[in-house]
Amino acid sequence: MLPLAGAPPGAFLVGFGLLSFAREIRAFVRASLNMAADSLVVTPAARTALIRERQRELYGAPLRTVVYRLLADYGISQARLARIIGLSPAALSLLVSARRVKISNPLVHTKLMVLDQRRPKARAQLADRGTIETILTTVARIGRPWPHHTGRHDDGGAPTGLRYADSEELEAAAARIRDEFPAIADMLRRAADHGTA
Repeated sequence: MLPLAGAPPGAFLVGFGLLSFAREIRAFVRASLNMAADSLVVTPAARTALIRERQRELYGAPLRTVVYRLLADYGISQARLARIIGLSPAALSLLVSARRVKISNPLVHTKLMVLDQRRPKARAQLADRGTIETILTTVARIGRPWPHHTGRHDDGGAPTGLRYADSEELEAAAARIRDEFPAIADMLRRAADHGTA
């Protein structure tokens, strides 16, 4: 590196010193960013926190919270819950411990949703094992998943996914499940009112 013509004495040394300082700053920044990335992404605790936050976005709460509420309100073990929803105990454990993010099976997701919706009734009837066992048996026998997007309205009308049934079918379905699943029945009635045929 040569000094510019007409530059004062020592300009070369100053320029070289500034260049070296800039290089040191860049190296320090890169090292800091690497340290930050390691601390935020690589550490097990940070990874667990990120997965639980993603589960909260997907399911309204971390799956550990969802599962523990079900165990308490239904008075069952985690192994039995796994059998009811159709998931292996090991797979459920991975979800609860935030070593896996999502429930990949739509039917498992549906059964978990139904159990969570029925929690208030189960909690109120905790001493009545007969009622609770009826709920658990009914959920275990569910054979078809719900569309995961039935709560979305893309144009202000009926929920997406209900547009392929006519109003009479929706009304009949709402009447059949009104007592057991009032929230779902209300959604079906609103879809029928919008005329999905």
